[in-house]
Parts: sequence; C-alpha cells; structure tokens
Amino acid sequence: MSGHVELTPQQRIFKALTLQLVQLCGGFEAAAAIPGVRVSWQQLQNYTSMEKPLVAPVDVIAALEMVAGKPLVTAELARLSGHGLIRRVAMAVGELAGRMAKIGKECGEAFAAWAEAMADGKLTREEMVHLAHELGDIETAAVEAQGAVQKMLSDLE
Repeated sequence: MSGHVELTPQQRIFKALTLQLVQLCGGFEAAAAIPGVRVSWQQLQNYTSMEKPLVAPVDVIAALEMVAGKPLVTAELARLSGHGLIRRVAMAVGELAGRMAKIGKECGEAFAAWAEAMADGKLTREEMVHLAHELGDIETAAVEAQGAVQKMLSDLE
C-alpha cells in the first residue's frame, strides 16, 4: 500500500488556507509557539500536507487566525454556508454622524443603480455587478456605523 491519500477539493482548500495562516504567523515553529496552538510544528505540517488526511481543529485555526489577523479558514467556512464575514471596527463617537450620512448616500446610489438598470426592463450582468457593488457599499457603511455605536455603548459601561 502506497499510503497515498485522496483528498477532496475542499480538504485541499482548507489545507492551503492553513498553510497561508502558518506562513503569516512566521512559519511552522513560530506558529506552534502561539498560545492556543496546542500542537507541535510537525503536527501543523501534517495539517498542511496534501499527503495527510488531517485538517487542523477549529481551536488551532482560531489561534492562528487571531495572530495572522486574517480569518482565512473562517471566511471559507462562512462562504460554504452562503455567508460572508465583515470586519467590525470600533470607532470614535464623533464619527457616527459621518457614517450615518454615508449609509444614506450609499442607499441612494443603490436605488439609483437599480432604477437605471430596470429602465429598459432588463437586468444585465454588468448592471447586476454594479448593483451588488452598491449594496456592498451600504453593508460596509452600516457596519462602520455599528462600530461607532458599539464604541459608544462600551464607553457607557
């Protein structure tokens, strides 16, 4: 028996993303030294090897993502279930008014894009891409405003 392991495409993606995390953390030995990474650097290599069937456990991934500052595997898991990740950043209270104004602006632009796209009764691929971009801008603006509100709430505690 050759010991060859046939990985699924998704396992390959998880392993490649785990390798990226390890590299962002400074390599296998540095990553293994991170608090919360409860495995040896050799085991981390196994998790990234396309010759081994193992994938990294969620707690190890969480520790690596925290240090790397990029939720690579978490984003892939979210994508698989039809979701996406949005980074929430606490902002100063004074920034809330500007963020609320941005939400209004972005909503107006999205409605304008929709009305313009539907003027001829047909929605083209390019128009859908433009509308998706405008809706993404609304989402970003809303998350930014929420960050300011969360900061205000935490300051009250």
